[in-house]
Amino acid sequence: QQSDAMQWIKHQPQCDLLLTDPPFMTDVPDISQFVEWLPLAWSKVKSTGRAYVFVGAYPAELRAYLNVCERHNLPLAQVLTWTYRNTMGPAPKMQYFLNYQAVLYFVGLDAGELDCPLLTELCASQDMAHPARSIERVYQWQKPDDLIEGYIRHATKAGDLVLDPFAGSGTTLLAAARLGRLARGCEIKSDVVKIAVERGCIRHE
Repeated sequence: QQSDAMQWIKHQPQCDLLLTDPPFMTDVPDISQFVEWLPLAWSKVKSTGRAYVFVGAYPAELRAYLNVCERHNLPLAQVLTWTYRNTMGPAPKMQYFLNYQAVLYFVGLDAGELDCPLLTELCASQDMAHPARSIERVYQWQKPDDLIEGYIRHATKAGDLVLDPFAGSGTTLLAAARLGRLARGCEIKSDVVKIAVERGCIRHE
């Protein structure tokens, strides 16, 4: 659905998994205000559910999310990372390449064990190529299918509901559908919604 995330979240049912990739601080006017979407979204997750939220590796952005988690007493269990080595720009002079993204991992009070038979998938840091160099890339902020599918498999079972309030080109929604989960999402940009529909997402008004 094409919609503003905050308005869309208000009308969603309780879900089993929140998995989303919101805009980084470089794409919003004020990250400290923007992060207020998170407490509202977490209120839509069942006590048995979980959430994975991709976050940029900028200190100010991490600080904003950690602050909102503390203020609202959100059950942040770990900060996972997705690392990649296949996208690097000009060599920085005073800093290091930011070749990773943080993933805030939240666990509901009554959540069961992770469904993760492969021990390598239990590593907090997942090293996986960025789609930027892939022929399958259709969107600037696209995440690897394998990474998203892994998180969905770990945290849900067939028939569970997955919500993504920043659905982008539909990677999470399509991965959930392939795994037999129900999925609902929104994206505010009409051109990006078009990409998601072209990839196989069903648009609802």
